[in-house]
Amino acid sequence: MSLRIAQSDKYAGDGWWRWAVWLEGTQEELSQVESVTYFLHPTFPTPVRKVQTRRTNFRLQLKGYGGFTLKARVDFRDKKSRMLRHELRLELPKEPHKLGMPRSDSAMEAEQPAQSRERPQVFLSYSVADAKVADLVKQTLQTRGVTAVDASSSLEPGSSLRETISQALLSSDAMVTIHSDASNRWVDAEVATARARDIPVISVVLGDNGVKHRDSASTKAIHFSHSPGRGEVEAKLSGMLPDFLKK
Repeated sequence: MSLRIAQSDKYAGDGWWRWAVWLEGTQEELSQVESVTYFLHPTFPTPVRKVQTRRTNFRLQLKGYGGFTLKARVDFRDKKSRMLRHELRLELPKEPHKLGMPRSDSAMEAEQPAQSRERPQVFLSYSVADAKVADLVKQTLQTRGVTAVDASSSLEPGSSLRETISQALLSSDAMVTIHSDASNRWVDAEVATARARDIPVISVVLGDNGVKHRDSASTKAIHFSHSPGRGEVEAKLSGMLPDFLKK
């Protein structure tokens, strides 16, 4: 069978995309399909969606702010079923002014610095595909008495993703970003914002794509040639935190 999940997407601004998925295959194959049940990321209000509209190729259209691995169960008329997987990737527009991140201009320079707090705060930037390593970084930060925040933990219902990220980042003492083959321009845009505000950045680089991430006065890189364990992340990251949080 040649059945597969197809995708379309369009950037809607403020870090959100309108996207759709549907079932593609031959007319003969599609005529045997009874329904398609999509299993979305658990952050969706209704993460399981069943579509029975054959004339639209069982199309599901939604709005979201991040990619994830989508699963779909195809149920056939003969009571058989088949599971499909699709990597939902949402690409940012190439034009910098459409990225939705604040620019380094006079208005931005006028913003207030991070407020004093009992625990230092670090903003964590990463793609959905690197969530496992991000969790290890969060655990390391928390054991060192550092509050770790990211877009998902700061976003409130009805709020703008762009404003949420800007406020969380600009109120942080430092930033830890994870770079891998799965990283997109959104991560790069957040790094650019941090550098424009002189916020120290620690780049956790996975694989060989870290050649372009070089150390500087306010940016340091930690390289892993493989997917690291908690002990490896803690050993390399912990040594950098004290100096960076003093900057």
